Amino acid sequence: MTSVFQSGSHPPCPENFNLTQYVFSQSHKYETKHALELVTSEGLKTWTYLELSNAIIGMAAMLRSIGLKRNDKVLLRLGNTVNFLKLIIAGEEISLPDATTKILYEEELRFETYFNKIPADLGTPERLAYIVFTSGTSGVPKGVAHAHRAIWARKMMFKDWYDMSSEDRVLHSGAFNWTYTLGTGLLDPWTLGATSIIFKNSFNPAKFNQLIESNKITIFASSPSTFRQIIKYSKLEKTNLLRHCLSAGEKLPKNIKEDWYKKTTSRIYEAFGMSECSTFISEVPGASNSKSKNSIGKPQQGRKVAVLNKLLVPVPFNHSGRLAIATSDPGCLINYVGEPKLDGDWLVTND
Repeated sequence: MTSVFQSGSHPPCPENFNLTQYVFSQSHKYETKHALELVTSEGLKTWTYLELSNAIIGMAAMLRSIGLKRNDKVLLRLGNTVNFLKLIIAGEEISLPDATTKILYEEELRFETYFNKIPADLGTPERLAYIVFTSGTSGVPKGVAHAHRAIWARKMMFKDWYDMSSEDRVLHSGAFNWTYTLGTGLLDPWTLGATSIIFKNSFNPAKFNQLIESNKITIFASSPSTFRQIIKYSKLEKTNLLRHCLSAGEKLPKNIKEDWYKKTTSRIYEAFGMSECSTFISEVPGASNSKSKNSIGKPQQGRKVAVLNKLLVPVPFNHSGRLAIATSDPGCLINYVGEPKLDGDWLVTND
């Protein structure tokens, strides 16, 4: 028996598909409901589903009006090179690279004047949707090109990690520029009709209970280091609002998980993923999860995961090796920017 896991299959992504249209496909049901609440030092800023949808449509129309075309690339987070870019959108007091690329400053964004309805650009789910960069912990940061289908793959997390619904209010402690925040804190809650809560300024772990109660949070997503800081600096108390918590980004120590549950009676469910692929191994809320201190959960239903040897061949069951996910997974990257498309059967992690 080899260490290849596959339980069930995930429905294929529609042939004509658009990531943004999919995320907001249910927004007409929740037009007046808050999609995003941004906690700032000046108070709470909110966007309903209708307002957010209009802002997205307006932004697309505005970018088109200044000359951007299909497949042009817009920089939202500065990298080491911008030679391939068509436009830089720059925030306040952010250092800019030396480049001849057109720069559009944040205060110049007047998308509210562009409410003509631009139809979603439907096409193959294999086409490029966005580029994110790896952290560079294992070397030089790389640009990771993701297709529109990447959002479709995230459906496999809904049951096997999130247990999230339209009734939830989801607080993510991360910043907008983290892929974990982008997916778990924004896109997935909006897909499900939930409300996302993000902090514009630094998240204060010492005020955790106050934040949960005042913002009526039902799901809290963060990293092990933040859970550790909350336990250290906050007087944790039981709350009836918080249904459960989500952890990713690094291995969650068992003592942190146990201490958290003792003080809050809310469980933390752990998951594993990478910039090159959505989270694909996780603990399942309400299920019988492994009690091993080293376990990060099980492969989600529909994923094909294996443990490989140095020759990239699956090892026998109960043998160690490198964790890998099938390149056929809809969540896998198209390629690294500047490199050929993925080939072979497996995307190998460094774990």
